[in-house]
Amino acid sequence: IIKLINKAGFKENNNFVVLNMLASNPARSWWEPYYPQLISAIEEIGFIPVIVGTKSCEYYRGNAIINLTEKTDTITEYIEALKLGKYIVSTDTSAYHVAALSKIPFLAIFTGGITPESRLSFYSNYEFVEPSKELDCYPCWDEGCKDLSVRWKREPCRLSIKPEDVINKFRKLVGAM
Repeated sequence: IIKLINKAGFKENNNFVVLNMLASNPARSWWEPYYPQLISAIEEIGFIPVIVGTKSCEYYRGNAIINLTEKTDTITEYIEALKLGKYIVSTDTSAYHVAALSKIPFLAIFTGGITPESRLSFYSNYEFVEPSKELDCYPCWDEGCKDLSVRWKREPCRLSIKPEDVINKFRKLVGAM
């Protein structure tokens, strides 16, 4: 992992924010067009975004990002990449668990199907965002939306979490540490 970071022109430091934004279930991923705003805010705060995961995305854009998607071939490499972060931001629970067990503060982005209480009740040093509880369909407890016509037209869970909400929660997490 260090070799990949060095190859990208960066040195190992403690100023990384590791982003794992595309969940293994696409219905659990945050809305991709929102990613550049979060990445920009992370850079403005003074961190270097390191992106991990199994799939790249056209919205992974920034001034100084390190994109390790599709480059961590084993679970061990993925975990080692996560552990480089001073903070972790993720839509996928695997990263939350690694962060919590490694004592790395993290921001969990929940879309449909799983509530924060069901995944985070044993952990500390985190913030989370979730869709409005006012949505008729949240939480859906299904593999995607129960009503696929709603999902494919508007994706209410993914769209309802605005970039400002995520950025504010990230700032709160950083300010608390």
